[in-house]
Amino acid sequence: MPEIPFEVFEPAMPEAMRALMTEARANRGPLVWLLHERTRASGGNCQAMLRGNPPLPTEIVGWAAGLSMFDANPRFTVDIIRSDTVRAPVPFVLEALGVGIGAGIEVSVNLWKCLEPLLRMSPQVPDALMRAMPVGLMSSSSITRAAALGVVRRDPKRATPIIESARLKKLTPTNAKRLDEALATLGPEKPTTAPENDPLLSKLLDAWAATFDPQLEAPINAAGAKEAAKRGPLKAPSKAELEQAWLALAAKKDPGDLDRLLGAPWPGAWKLALRRVEALGPFPPDPRFAQLTRHTARYTSWAGRAVGQAVSRVTTKHFQPKRGDAPPELLNESSSVTSHVADLDGLWKAFWEQPLDEGRRVVLADALQNASDPRGEFITLQMAIDEGRADAAAEKRANALLKSHIDSWAGSLPGAELASREFRRGFLSAITIRPDRDHLPKALERNEWRTVERLGINYLSIYAPTVGKLLERMPCIRVLTLNRDFMGSELEGLAPSGPFKTVKFIAAGNWIPLRRLEAFPSLEGVCAWAKDPRVALQAARRGGLNTLMLRSNKEVTEALQAWEKVSAVKELRLAPDMSSDTNPRGWLVRVTHDDEKSADLFLSGRSAGDFANFVKILAARDRTALRVHCPASLKPKLEKEAPDAELTFDHRPFDVFTL
Repeated sequence: MPEIPFEVFEPAMPEAMRALMTEARANRGPLVWLLHERTRASGGNCQAMLRGNPPLPTEIVGWAAGLSMFDANPRFTVDIIRSDTVRAPVPFVLEALGVGIGAGIEVSVNLWKCLEPLLRMSPQVPDALMRAMPVGLMSSSSITRAAALGVVRRDPKRATPIIESARLKKLTPTNAKRLDEALATLGPEKPTTAPENDPLLSKLLDAWAATFDPQLEAPINAAGAKEAAKRGPLKAPSKAELEQAWLALAAKKDPGDLDRLLGAPWPGAWKLALRRVEALGPFPPDPRFAQLTRHTARYTSWAGRAVGQAVSRVTTKHFQPKRGDAPPELLNESSSVTSHVADLDGLWKAFWEQPLDEGRRVVLADALQNASDPRGEFITLQMAIDEGRADAAAEKRANALLKSHIDSWAGSLPGAELASREFRRGFLSAITIRPDRDHLPKALERNEWRTVERLGINYLSIYAPTVGKLLERMPCIRVLTLNRDFMGSELEGLAPSGPFKTVKFIAAGNWIPLRRLEAFPSLEGVCAWAKDPRVALQAARRGGLNTLMLRSNKEVTEALQAWEKVSAVKELRLAPDMSSDTNPRGWLVRVTHDDEKSADLFLSGRSAGDFANFVKILAARDRTALRVHCPASLKPKLEKEAPDAELTFDHRPFDVFTL
């Protein structure tokens, strides 16, 4: 980092601080370390100073600590202040930071992230820091903008004229827009604009706090969902800004917003989730807090257990033994919002009993749309996409709905890798999990498992019995993907819960079964990495497999030649060697012995450059009728790359395992 230009700070420094800086330049006094990059960056002198060695006035300590944060690790300084409960210098630390930011000194993202913990230890925002916030609000970094927004939200009355003054200057269109967005977020404080709670919801919650009668749960859930639909989902341009907006909304403690808070996407980091749980603590008793465990079950790491412990503390007051009966007249009044809920409950129950019944899926989607539930629209859109009846606008709308609601629709299944979640025909269809002893056994009855078609499992081994019980409850499961270190013997742990008749495909490193597996009587194929395609094909033949998906670093031509000599393996799928991923993506070539003149090519946008090469290789094997499965946007490019090929296109979504 460039040397700190201390001269830009001096006009704003306290007089005593300027005097000590003058001494330091003469190589005298307690702040000599501050002028030398090596000692400043080490943090040791700052730590000693904050702990009173040498004893200095509070404002000197704060200013020196703030100046050091521009060069040293700013988090180190914050951690010292927290651990030693040194609070008095914090306003002066923030003042120094504000002067530097306002003067245009280069500031790291880590320093911006330190503002929030420091402000929690300060009674107010110093003027210098508030005046510097337009710099952060115009930053290209969403983290920096979110940190600056968090500062100005602490005192909108002071911040608004500062931002408005900055807005009057000559700015780029992007910076002007960012300041306008900040002003819109702060907004005028008009009580009339605050949303009014549904009177019925308020009465139901009052009755819940007085009686804790279970009969009130369904009416409260229905009234809360209705209020959330009226107010709309919580949105923000970035994850960092969403976090700030979420915390600001939670601080209002408005029961009408609880469904919006619980329905918003939850962060992947357990520390952010813990902060959210703690922010919900002041809310009055409310049975909707049962939904909180759905979000927090994902934080299964050792450190992440703190989230579950916080949930237990927060929810204790929301669920108490029944103290009395709910007023009959209130239950009668609430029947208007619960009548359709009972109907929907019946449709949901019918669907979960037979998730493969497409008729029940359609009926449920229609009923959800009639109830203004966005899940109904999403199911309908994804069914149209899957059947090739949707246009680009429908796909865009479906993706937007999924982005807003994926956490609530997928549920917080324990050990889930969030990036692995995929939806098909409106429901969770693929997910990868890391089993554990504590959380997975308690979640076996979750309905979300029942639509999963492809389950990825990391570290099966000792968890095989629990995973076997899970597979029993998954009527749609067709594919298992296991990590590369998988050993075939681990499948024996699943056997007591089998047989698993719906599983058709297993992907597991370089594993290929050498015999039929009793636990998987319907197994048709495996996906394996292989150095030598000939060895893999002979193993597949011995295992009685009809299909082999090869992930190999050998040439496609060599693999095709080897497969043509093994008639027992009726279908060959060739995928790239992706050693870090058991789920091959990007491109795939499929050929069968039953059709010697054609082939299928499956391509995504990242792999279109290989297309012409595949066409030539297949043409050399006399396979000229090619069915191309790809996004519609790729069609013109592919036709141009292979003008002489006989191509037919299919733009429906595909899964390389369940073709």
